[in-house]
Amino acid sequence: MIRPTPRQPGQVRPYRGLLGNWWLLVPALVFGAWRAAGAQHGTEDVGTGDVTLFFLALAAILVAAKVGGELIERLNQPAVLGELVVGIILGNLALAGIGVFEPLQTAPFLPIAAEIGVVLLLFQVGLESELDELLAVGASAVAVAVLGVIAPVALGYALSSVFLPGGAAWYVHLFLGATLAATSVGLTARVLKDIGRLDAPESNLILGAAVVDDILGLIVLAIVLGLVHAADAGGAIEVSVGPVLLIVLKAAGFLGGSVIVGRLLFVPLMRLVRLARSPSVPVVLAVAYCFLMAALAELVGLADIVGAFTVGLVVNDEIGRFFGEKKELYRIDASITPVSTIFVPVFFVYMGLRVDLAAFASLEVIVFAV
Repeated sequence: MIRPTPRQPGQVRPYRGLLGNWWLLVPALVFGAWRAAGAQHGTEDVGTGDVTLFFLALAAILVAAKVGGELIERLNQPAVLGELVVGIILGNLALAGIGVFEPLQTAPFLPIAAEIGVVLLLFQVGLESELDELLAVGASAVAVAVLGVIAPVALGYALSSVFLPGGAAWYVHLFLGATLAATSVGLTARVLKDIGRLDAPESNLILGAAVVDDILGLIVLAIVLGLVHAADAGGAIEVSVGPVLLIVLKAAGFLGGSVIVGRLLFVPLMRLVRLARSPSVPVVLAVAYCFLMAALAELVGLADIVGAFTVGLVVNDEIGRFFGEKKELYRIDASITPVSTIFVPVFFVYMGLRVDLAAFASLEVIVFAV
């Protein structure tokens, strides 16, 4: 039997016409089922808890994400870009008079599914990264992150002073500049994964800077909020050291504690795992640990994805320490891939759904965004 030649990374598949790309018709079928269900239950009920509509919503998102990813990969772009674009299109079809997908923006289950997706993504990225290599670029990562915060805040302040109506207080410009300092660790990790550069040396610097940037963003927000409250109250403009120090201590304690606790618990857990009969026990325990630390990260004021990424690093590092040269035989990131393949696209489509194109109707907004 003749087997098709596997596609090499970056190779563009030839266009085979509509019949050759029959899968493009699948979104139309899902769209029709969605409309039929909406007509039966009432459009206002779409995505509000009905089991049928819940699964139709997930089907629509997953198929749309795959179609968008396939099309954008033909342009030699990462699939995540297609997922974001598809989300933007679905979320703004109401502007063209098509409101059938509008309830997706307020569906209560979608943010949860999206959060599971991005947590699994960062956990998997951590599993595929090396802790010692990440620590080796620690100083450089901090420098890049600091510059990555200062530049957006300064530029945002300057542009806000130009484009906002006259009379806006200085702290309004500062607050807008601070919002531009926020970055998406999930998007950064997904792009590196899509282009096959996750194990490249520069990826450690990028990921390290992204994690540090996430923490610095919290510090900047605490400082700006303190200045805004002081200005509104008419008090003296001063920076409170307490909230900033608390964020730093929380971040250091969580990251350091995760490594210490992981090393203390890993060996006893592995001994228990060896007694289990089911081969899925290591993966289940690892994912449960990931969700636990994601929750703890949220409790201490950090992003849940920081907790997931840290757990991935620790688990991968401990597998290497415990199994040595046999480490590759016990990698669990491949076992998580089938689950992450389902949930990760939901996150990026959901991010696209939240983009309101109507907000870009103003030329000033477009210039400011660019």
